[in-house]
Amino acid sequence: MRPFPMLSGFAALLLVACNPDTPTAVPVPPPPALSVRSAGSRELVVFTQNVYPGADLDMVLANPTEENLLTALQQFAATNWTERAATIARFVDQNNPDVVALNEMSKVIVEGFGAPLDTYTDFLPILMNALESRGLHYAVAGKVANLHPVLNLGGPVIDWQDYDVVLTRRGIGISNVVTGNYEARVPGVSLGGFATFDLIRGYVIVDITDGTRTARFAASHVEDQALELNLAQSAELMDLLASSPEPVVIASDLNTDPADLAPTSYRNFLAAGYQDAWLARVGQPRATGFTCCRSDGYLRAITPGLSKRIDLVLVRPEGRVRGSGLRPVGITIVGDQLSERTTSGLWPSDHAGVIAKLEWKRIDGK
Repeated sequence: MRPFPMLSGFAALLLVACNPDTPTAVPVPPPPALSVRSAGSRELVVFTQNVYPGADLDMVLANPTEENLLTALQQFAATNWTERAATIARFVDQNNPDVVALNEMSKVIVEGFGAPLDTYTDFLPILMNALESRGLHYAVAGKVANLHPVLNLGGPVIDWQDYDVVLTRRGIGISNVVTGNYEARVPGVSLGGFATFDLIRGYVIVDITDGTRTARFAASHVEDQALELNLAQSAELMDLLASSPEPVVIASDLNTDPADLAPTSYRNFLAAGYQDAWLARVGQPRATGFTCCRSDGYLRAITPGLSKRIDLVLVRPEGRVRGSGLRPVGITIVGDQLSERTTSGLWPSDHAGVIAKLEWKRIDGK
């Protein structure tokens, strides 16, 4: 291992944080799943999950010290993506979604620190292998690269690439794929002299077809660093979807909470004709359904620790031409119960996932 003089004062922390006590294995019964569909079903099931990059990056952004940087590396070493991906694959297996939106998918390269911190971890192939191991056949419908800090620390290197990804199950048609990054962004973010990068977010938009019925589907992890930035990126997303002739579904971590009283992107989505799928279950926007966010960067808290509803499924039920439409009919949360942790006691993410059932309908009388 090459010496890392900038962080040598924190070397003793490695033995503590990278080797946490392993808790007693916890039972993992299935979560309450949506009903299994029959052949010829008129349902479209969508699943959105912010997977957590494996470390509390907001901590580093807010205070980019050597100690916080090392803590983030220790968290990543401890939050075993392979184990967490297996649990997310289990949620897919239990609910059979047609389309899956994934935020904070990452590719992480850490070199020059030595074990246990050095790693090459690419989230997407690990998750795809977990799905295949269950006999689940999903394709990558679209993928967009977002923020990409690279820290060269005089020898040791940390390379962290963020992605949004959309998967579709076998049998779902894919067309008209559009990926890109928002014009609204924060350039030149400094990580305490370790690196400078642009705070960029993006979107994956794709037409998904089930038989003769088509919807426009969008995934995007909209920024939460400032309300103005969130509003601007959400407006760009709505503009991209405004002319779609098909019904539209947005499913992602949109970082806008229906309980917020200030002007929000959530209210702007509703004003643009989108329906909140959660309301199909509870009837009012501030009731439960919490998906965010656990504060324990090691994902080993003994309580769910969720207090916001920012992972949303929004539906613009009718297209711009007469034909098929969609309406929300059911929704459930996964990854918010103690029994849904991995066998070693890890939460699958710092967010809960959301699975919504939508029903196709005819709006032209045929």
